[in-house]
Amino acid sequence: MARGFTLVELLVAVAIILILAAILVPVFEQAVKKSEAAACLSNIRSLGMAARMYGDDWDDYLPPALVPAHPSGYSTCWDRTLDPYLRNSQMYLCVSDPNPTPGPSFTYSYKHSYGLNLALTLVGGYQAASLRRSDLSQPTRLILLFDLNQPNSYGWQPNWGNASQYVAQRHLGGVNFCFCAGNAKWLRLETTLQDEGMWQP
Repeated sequence: MARGFTLVELLVAVAIILILAAILVPVFEQAVKKSEAAACLSNIRSLGMAARMYGDDWDDYLPPALVPAHPSGYSTCWDRTLDPYLRNSQMYLCVSDPNPTPGPSFTYSYKHSYGLNLALTLVGGYQAASLRRSDLSQPTRLILLFDLNQPNSYGWQPNWGNASQYVAQRHLGGVNFCFCAGNAKWLRLETTLQDEGMWQP
């Protein structure tokens, strides 16, 4: 006669499956998060290269955060300024960002997941006021772009405070940064805040 599984054998099999699932699901989730972080890092590196090309065309200036536009009172956001060098608005989106938004209502901008360091690109709070790369002593470690956390925004600068309100720590507890030289790297936010030279020229 054919012999079926006993209740004890079925319970043991189910228990083994549950144990394997408990082990493998977190590993899978971690792998997905690492993949998303890598895709985001590629995006922000592409934005950094676009910023370099902008500087090549505009007397070595970094892309300004805002440029005056028409009608009066409106501004063109940095993402639109870089558009000719990318022509792909998907580059402004991080796959881990659940709610990317454009800049404030007075700006012409795409939905974006990234922000500019306004200490370099909105100097003195003035539109179209950015620094030259050639004036920066350490462009490879000076942050230009970062994962943005604040809706309807376009960047942040250290003297505003509340860094965690503006800088998104959505990749394994850290942030993807792109520096003024075009290099990109994942770092913990607190690491950058402990070194003033990473945000201030």
